[in-house]
Amino acid sequence: MSALIKVPDSTPVILYHNPANFDQIDGITWDGAISGKVGAGGALGGLPNSAGTLYATGTNYVTGYEVHDRTGAVVAHVAGFERWADDQTHYCTVDPFSANPPNSGETGVLRVGTLTEKPRDAARIGTIYPRTLNAGGVAIAACSLRNDRAIVSQSGGQGIGTRQYWAVQLTTGRVLWSHTPSSSSIGVVEVVASPDGLYVAENQGNQTRSLSTVYGPTGAAVAHLSGWISAFSSDDSLAVVGASWTGGPVNLIRWSDQTTLWKGPVGIAYGYWEGIAEPGGTRIALGLRDPAFPQTTGFAPVDLYVLSASGQVLLEKRNVYLFTP
Repeated sequence: MSALIKVPDSTPVILYHNPANFDQIDGITWDGAISGKVGAGGALGGLPNSAGTLYATGTNYVTGYEVHDRTGAVVAHVAGFERWADDQTHYCTVDPFSANPPNSGETGVLRVGTLTEKPRDAARIGTIYPRTLNAGGVAIAACSLRNDRAIVSQSGGQGIGTRQYWAVQLTTGRVLWSHTPSSSSIGVVEVVASPDGLYVAENQGNQTRSLSTVYGPTGAAVAHLSGWISAFSSDDSLAVVGASWTGGPVNLIRWSDQTTLWKGPVGIAYGYWEGIAEPGGTRIALGLRDPAFPQTTGFAPVDLYVLSASGQVLLEKRNVYLFTP
């Protein structure tokens, strides 16, 4: 595939690695009607926005990231980068306050940036440790300019999971609400947020059992589910239930009443790998592992499913390497 994809930036596309040239990034529209080349620089992975209009490449903490547009052209360089915002052009990151955090850790700085302006400090939040320590760190689960909030989580280190998480107002730095997971959890805790930052799933689980509590805009619990929520749709109505380490089946549900709309292939090898919410829409793209295509490198091939809000399979593409972090 060599011809550039020809769709306007207003049409979102799903990005994936070209099967013949892993460094090349290709794109396909959500209905599968149009596909083509987007750009290069994908050999080490990257950070695309959900519309597939911009993507950041590079993992060097010294030189930062190159940001490419849909033609593959480099349009900006940014130093820190973690998650694109829901407006597809801003981004959020949490950086250490100093160049070399002490072993005891220091408070992180939540920043909001654009490609044309210096990132602004939004809040001091979480604790950042030196990268040489396995002491956990700070991650951004959602960055929403539309709702003026970010969901930020603090990890306790490998095998420990999330220790605390916050909903932070981006314009003021005010903590809107926070939660500390119960010490009586049944296993590792991980939080997953909706793209707009209004809903957060607090997942707890082990190899045999998992539970999820969904918290709403005010931090109040609005649902309790059996299973591990891995992704939400952009309109907040749908959730993907299934974790990478629990295997299949992976289900698409309407979480408000726990109605199952779609069930993936059955089997431990058909685990969840990636979920992408259609920006401004109701569809969800899922990448599921397939035992027919084993992982032989640091990247995993998946079967790509695009699902409608009713659970209909709109697109299926096997043995795809999605271009994701």
